[in-house]
Formats: sequence, structure tokens, C-alpha cells
Amino acid sequence: MKISAKNWSLSVKLNALITLIAIIVFTALGFIISSNAKSQVQEEKRISLTRDVIFFRDLLEERIKELQRKASSNAKNLIIINELEKKNYTQSNILAQELFKSVQYLEAAFITNADGIVVASMNITGKSFNGLDIKKFSFWKAVQKKKVYTDDLPYKSPVSRHPTFVTGSAIYNSEGKFLGIIALPADLERIYEEFLDKKIGKTGYMVLFDAKGRFLTHPQKKIILKDFSNLNFVQKILKNSKTSGSMKYTFQGIDKFLSFAKLKTVPWNLITLVEMSDILAVSHSLTRIILISGIASTILLVL
Repeated sequence: MKISAKNWSLSVKLNALITLIAIIVFTALGFIISSNAKSQVQEEKRISLTRDVIFFRDLLEERIKELQRKASSNAKNLIIINELEKKNYTQSNILAQELFKSVQYLEAAFITNADGIVVASMNITGKSFNGLDIKKFSFWKAVQKKKVYTDDLPYKSPVSRHPTFVTGSAIYNSEGKFLGIIALPADLERIYEEFLDKKIGKTGYMVLFDAKGRFLTHPQKKIILKDFSNLNFVQKILKNSKTSGSMKYTFQGIDKFLSFAKLKTVPWNLITLVEMSDILAVSHSLTRIILISGIASTILLVL
């Protein structure tokens, strides 16, 4: 039986209509699926960034705790205590040199007497700085009030020009008499380069800032120790009572995403910053794959 040209034309049109309807339906379903997948990808990325910043926060905490343990244990060293009482610092200088060399990110290690005068020391120049009066530094009195103290307001080192913070411990004899302090200035830039100087995706990086909103580490060295407390995201993090979290924000017209984690040893905040375009690139790619696959599958089913 022959099919007339009219019936054939009608059949083709009907088939084309069915194909078009099927493509529209499957495309709509594809959009719904891709939208859900896109949201899931972004949520997974948010969780991943938050997990990463907590991991690196904990590494930084461990570095600080290591300094606190060393300062505390060496403040109880009987050789140092005896030499401070006798005012003979030969072995103390050897111990200060060994202590300095034992931690790769130290800028210096030194011991003072009760008058705040350095009596044993070593710094990154390989020289001692005995005789220096350190009473003018804020940590001098603060160390005496605690068993171990970490200065939470880093300063620019006059030696390395890097942001530096001091961890120290007071030295007492068996009668409780104050004899001096042991102090370990640490180079924050060297700590940053050790494990915080990481590229996150194509645009992301990590930043550390203190309770005053000063950036302590940043890929752009010129803004380190500058006050950025006026930035909206800095204010939000400083006021946030949570130990970690995430948020979206816009900076200089660029949409960004950050995750933060607060340190426990000192009031510092570590954050990961990444442009939203970096996060959306993964979900956009997934959306294209889903839609192309859905359309291709529809055409194959109809044909």
C-alpha cells in the first residue's frame, strides 16, 4: 500500500512535533536536575573550603603550641636558673643558640635577667644581641603575668622586616623569685610560606588577620600589618561568635566566597578567599554536561 504525499508530510510533521515536545520536556527536566546538581556542587565546595581552613588553622595552632611548650619547658631548666642566679651565662648562651636552631621559623631566641636585659641570645643574622634592654616591649610585662604567653599583636621585625610575634615564659627559682624570661620571636612570613601559601582553585588564597583587623599574612606583602577592620567581611568575622563558618561577599565589584576559622591560642582568624566564578565554573560545566546528555538521549530515543 502506497502512502500518499499528504499522509507522509503529516507523518513527518507529527514526528517532528513529538520530537520537539520530547526535547522541551527533557530539557526542562535537565534544567531541574542541573539546578539541583549545581546547588549540590556549590554546597560541597563550601563544605570543602571550610574543612580546609579548619585543617590549616589547626596546623597553625600546633606551631604556636610548639613554641609555648618549648618556652615553658626551658623556663624550668635548672642550668638557666642557676646561671641567672650566679650571673654567669655561658651555658645559657649555648642553650639559646640550640633552641633557636631547633625551630626553623624562629627569628630569634633569647633569655633576659630580672631587669629585662638580654643575657643569652641568637637571631637570624647568626649573632647574639646580649645587652639589649627589652623592657620597652609590650610582652615584657605580659610574660611575667602568665606561665606562658603568646603576644597576639605581631610587629614588623627590625631585623627581617617580617611580621613577628613573641612567645615567652617567665623564669622563677624554687623560692618563687622572678629571675627573667625566655622568649621565642617567630617569623609569621616563614610560617605562611611553610604551609599557608597555597593556591586554592584558580583564584583562591589564605589570609590571617588579628583581633584589630590587621592582615598578618597575605600574598600581597605590601598590605601586611595594615588595618582592614573597615572591610565588611572582616567586621562580620570579628563579631561572629562561631569558631568557623562561611559567607559570600562582594569586594571591588567581584563576588567572592570565604570560609573562616578562629584560633584558640590567640585571637586570630584564618580565612580562605575564592572568587565565586571559580566555584561556579565547576557547576556550570556540570550543567552543560547534563543538558547536552539529556538532549542527545532524547533525540536518540525519538529516532
